[in-house]
Amino acid sequence: ELRPYAANLTAWAASARADESRLLRGQALEDAQAWAMGKSLGDDDYQFLTASEKLDKQAIQDANRILAAAQREAEQELQAAKITNQKARRWLRRSLAGAGVATLLAVGGLWNADRINRRAEASNQEAIARETEATEKLADAESQLALARMEVREANDARAAAKTEVALARQEQQQLEAEKLEAIDQLAIIDQQARQEQRAAQAAVEAAKGQLRTAQIASEQAFHALAAAETARTVALEEQRKARYEAELVRRITNLERVGVTAAQTFRFRETETLWTAFRSTHEANQIVKTDGLAYLAHSPLLALQTSLNAIRETRFVGHQGSVGQVLFSPDGSQIATSGADGTARLWDLRGNQLAVMEGHQGYVGQVLFSPDGSQIATSGEDGTARLWALNGQQIAQFEGTGTFNQDWTMVAVTLPPNRLRPNGVVKLWPVYTLNRIDDLLAAACQRLRPYLTHNPDLSDEDRGLCEDL
Repeated sequence: ELRPYAANLTAWAASARADESRLLRGQALEDAQAWAMGKSLGDDDYQFLTASEKLDKQAIQDANRILAAAQREAEQELQAAKITNQKARRWLRRSLAGAGVATLLAVGGLWNADRINRRAEASNQEAIARETEATEKLADAESQLALARMEVREANDARAAAKTEVALARQEQQQLEAEKLEAIDQLAIIDQQARQEQRAAQAAVEAAKGQLRTAQIASEQAFHALAAAETARTVALEEQRKARYEAELVRRITNLERVGVTAAQTFRFRETETLWTAFRSTHEANQIVKTDGLAYLAHSPLLALQTSLNAIRETRFVGHQGSVGQVLFSPDGSQIATSGADGTARLWDLRGNQLAVMEGHQGYVGQVLFSPDGSQIATSGEDGTARLWALNGQQIAQFEGTGTFNQDWTMVAVTLPPNRLRPNGVVKLWPVYTLNRIDDLLAAACQRLRPYLTHNPDLSDEDRGLCEDL
């Protein structure tokens, strides 16, 4: 469904959202908001409708302020007009009271004149009909006409008097206008004085606010100073407590040092009691380190405990005949391999129990190694051979020369010294096929046997297919 305000939105966005004439107002804004209700709109739509709503509210507020100002100004002008109107009415009542009487007299005279004229006309018509009667009544008609003319002159005089009163009324109105202007000037002076007094009052209020802010700042500074003093007091008390506690720790550690020295000196005479004393003092020192986070540990109790424990817990490995060449831990630390002058290598557990004897070398066995996974042992002897063994003592492989293995024990490099048939030394590289690499060993054998399997007519088809899956 297309937006009803699509053109306005496009023009507003093109102006970098600066053209407020493109925003919606009044009924158009209400229609757009009703259309957008319940719809998922983009960010541009929301910003456009929000800006339109803000502008519409601003326009309403501006109109309300203008209307309120106009109403106040109209009320002031209406009040002034009422005052002026009241003054004019009082003056007109006084002026028209006299002019009304004169006007009524003039109107009455005119009416009488008209009546006489009608009578004169009737007499004239009657004179035509009756000439004799006309002559007699002519004089009477002329006298009536003269009377009517006199009444007309009196009415004109009354009219002139009325005009004079109106002129006087106008003069009084002008005087009222002058008084009004004077009152306006006085009002302006009063308003100026009131504004001056208001500014003076505002200045006094600002001065009072400044004094209040100064007092608040002083109060806050005093509060912070008090808080700092309380913090300093708390820190001082904590430092005092720590100093006392550390002094106590030093005393305890010094006593533990003395106990450790005494235990080390008396071990030969009382082994079990010395071990117990060294254990207790070391345990207490360890608790101090764990509880208080100290980096310093009493060394005398620790040394006494270690010495006592080692002396009591000594383990012997008995089996080699003659000297022992090398001792090596397995990768997981659970076993020990040794080599000796008796031509054997041996495997032990940590209690001194012999697990396997690797026999085969002729002469001194100088080097023993564990494989990285600890599943095989390699040896090198004075008989010029390197041998690979299982942990049960069974020989897996033998290489002529003195060998060294690569990191993952898949290759071995051996060196052969010169002899009468070999004037120069030789280095050979051999693959190592352990129990974990039987498939690799079979694959290497098949690689060498393929010509044999292909061309030997005495082999069965089953034998020829043994290398197909390798």
